[in-house]
Amino acid sequence: MIRSRPLSAKEASLIAIAALDDLVSDLVKASCLKMPPVFLDWIADEATPLVERYVAHSFKNARFAGSLRMGDPRIAMARWVRHWVCPWIVVNFDELAVYLPEFAESRPAGLSPAVS
Repeated sequence: MIRSRPLSAKEASLIAIAALDDLVSDLVKASCLKMPPVFLDWIADEATPLVERYVAHSFKNARFAGSLRMGDPRIAMARWVRHWVCPWIVVNFDELAVYLPEFAESRPAGLSPAVS
């Protein structure tokens, strides 16, 4: 299904933040409420602005914009948000990495793995 009207940047940002909230909710459930104390602060202080910046930057990209016009934009945005945020979660919160196995080897751009 193709949307008849493209999303505005503001609508895309709101959908992205809702997708981030859903991701956090999934992690809270998966961890049986055993979240690192600083995780929710990190989501509010760093991950939310990170997602907003990525949406603003990516909104001009044809591939990104096209992905939001195909089918349900909430599904596409949820995938983008996971792509942007989960590598950071894995790097910063080892105890949550087990709930994101598809990102276990991922690193945010420019961040090298820790040397053992």
